[in-house]
Amino acid sequence: VFNRFVTVTVSPYVEAKAVKDSAQSAITAGGKVMVREAIGERAYLGQYYLFRTSAANTSTYSFTENAAGIFAGTSPLKGLTTEIGYEYAYGDSYLTLGPTGGKDRKKGHGGGKPPGERGNRIVREPVHRHAVGANASYEWTARLVTTIGYTYTSMQGSSGTALSNTGFVGFTYRF
Repeated sequence: VFNRFVTVTVSPYVEAKAVKDSAQSAITAGGKVMVREAIGERAYLGQYYLFRTSAANTSTYSFTENAAGIFAGTSPLKGLTTEIGYEYAYGDSYLTLGPTGGKDRKKGHGGGKPPGERGNRIVREPVHRHAVGANASYEWTARLVTTIGYTYTSMQGSSGTALSNTGFVGFTYRF
């Protein structure tokens, strides 16, 4: 914290993931640097940079990602916080191509067999990812918080464009 209006946060990131298809099991590490500036008593702006690198048991599922984002938020009412944001990322991704060369729309299905064992081909390529999101949180009490959000994501790579819409609802209880 430089002063009461500017906050700088540096966060390390480590994740270990084990999945049924052991080729996808991985260790991911990285970090995030975020700067947040207060605008008056009820609003803020922020920017961040995120770096992640993942080493999976099979190199196809490994990746490196660099992301930068901006966000703005406000607290219009006591207990209510809203935020919008945009993130651009560049890094490696993978997709499953079906036996005929088309994109496998049944990602995650296939009788429990890993994609490579269903006659599909796994392709790793660099992608550009753009994401726009909005969320709102309400603090019911000092211990109970509800959050709702939505994110639209577009990824472009040499294999084409993939779009996704993600929504979530969360409840937090602080001990």
